[in-house]
Amino acid sequence: MNGSTKDMLQPWLLASPITEFVPQIANSSNPCNQLLKVINAFRTQRSMTALPTTAATDLSSSALVHVKVEMLGRGSPDDMAMIYKLRVEERGDWLRAYELEKSLGRAGHAEMHAEISEVQRVSSITVD
Repeated sequence: MNGSTKDMLQPWLLASPITEFVPQIANSSNPCNQLLKVINAFRTQRSMTALPTTAATDLSSSALVHVKVEMLGRGSPDDMAMIYKLRVEERGDWLRAYELEKSLGRAGHAEMHAEISEVQRVSSITVD
């Protein structure tokens, strides 16, 4: 994209009933094509023409998705807060650190601090 209006993608809301297929789409080997396949199935049911396969990447990159954020421990995100993607392994590290803090309380502060330090070290190595 060079910034011209012509090149900008129009955002669209990924809504029900397509949202019911998000786990299937996310676990697909090609999520962009899987999203297009689901959308085209719904379009066909409604006697609409299928979208071309060339639209797959544009559809997935311009979709707006409603999310629910459940805070672990402290925090209260504001409207329009940034949401960062975590690798599966990094998510597991943070959840283990949270569970360790919850189970040990202040008595296990040293163990928890070591676990959190390791999580911070690992997360600083690579940024996606």
